[in-house]
Amino acid sequence: MTTERRIYRAEFREVPGSNGRQRWATAVTYDVVDDYGTIWQPGVFDAALGERMPTILYGHDWYALDHVLGAGIDFRQTPDDVGPPGVDVLFEFADPDEVPSARLAMALLDPKATSRGAVLRDVSVGFERREWLRRDSLTAEQLAQGAEEVMVRAGMDELSLVVRGAVPGAQVRGRRGAVD
Repeated sequence: MTTERRIYRAEFREVPGSNGRQRWATAVTYDVVDDYGTIWQPGVFDAALGERMPTILYGHDWYALDHVLGAGIDFRQTPDDVGPPGVDVLFEFADPDEVPSARLAMALLDPKATSRGAVLRDVSVGFERREWLRRDSLTAEQLAQGAEEVMVRAGMDELSLVVRGAVPGAQVRGRRGAVD
């Protein structure tokens, strides 16, 4: 298995009642061409996310334990009132008293972090290809959009906070509504 990493533009959504530890992030937006020439089809990660949720990292760094920030705990299709169609992952930061990098990441995601808003807003997906269409199988419309491939099914190994993303609309958007 080969893991690929793609960086996407994102927006973190706050989850009220979670003490800032839970955030929704749109991992990918469907049916738009990303900076790599890939179109992500609706439902591309659904089966994989039903099997296993991703780890949350900073900058795809699997090798530095202090870059492990938390874990995905749920997923959904992006609601119409939130943004364009895509897949959202609800993640929870590790205990900030135990994991200083999680505390720092939460501060950098805060919309009040600077006079211009949050410092970090984008996410990137570390994924495993399961089924995709190559350029010679794409429609004329997809080719006209600049697509090189269409990702049909993929696994999501990790979701990373990054400085700049590559997929329009892939953002951390907010905190969870309430904690049971």
